[in-house]
Amino acid sequence: MGHIISQLPGVPATQRVALLAEWIVTNRHIDQSTWRNFTAMMCWDAVFLCAAQAGGVRIPGFDPRSGSRMPSVVTPLRYDHVFDPVNAINSANELRELSRGSLIGFVGPEHNTAGNRLVLRHVMIYTGRGRGIGTKNNCIYAAGSANGWESLDMTTFFAPGADAARNPGTIMVWFEVSGQPVF
Repeated sequence: MGHIISQLPGVPATQRVALLAEWIVTNRHIDQSTWRNFTAMMCWDAVFLCAAQAGGVRIPGFDPRSGSRMPSVVTPLRYDHVFDPVNAINSANELRELSRGSLIGFVGPEHNTAGNRLVLRHVMIYTGRGRGIGTKNNCIYAAGSANGWESLDMTTFFAPGADAARNPGTIMVWFEVSGQPVF
């Protein structure tokens, strides 16, 4: 499906990424193998594969239609070339203003312990109206699953309660896709 969405005429890269992420969630019972593949991957690898398949990013040397293993674009210690903390999102209202299909990184102290070095903790795709899609979302969101490409309300990250309490020192950072190379 990604190759079809990546060819949609006149549809911006950010929209294509959101459309593919939503298609995978919505059609998980029809195309179980795709859903299982995204579910099994590390969260950031799944997000970047979705973005590459939709034409939102280009990963040099990787053809998203090939079925070959995708090189990791980010890791817990190598992320600021994409998720620069300068692009922090400070409120649910700021989140809602982002373009659908923007990539969202969660940067915080290692092992969620104050004073530890900052690491990339999680990555999701913003799909609009405060919602996002990703896998292994329970590391940030109380309502998230340990496995499963799923859609969640991302605004709860900013609300007092479970999600704020479980993420001390973690910030949300955005990256807008435009078909650009990432490596």
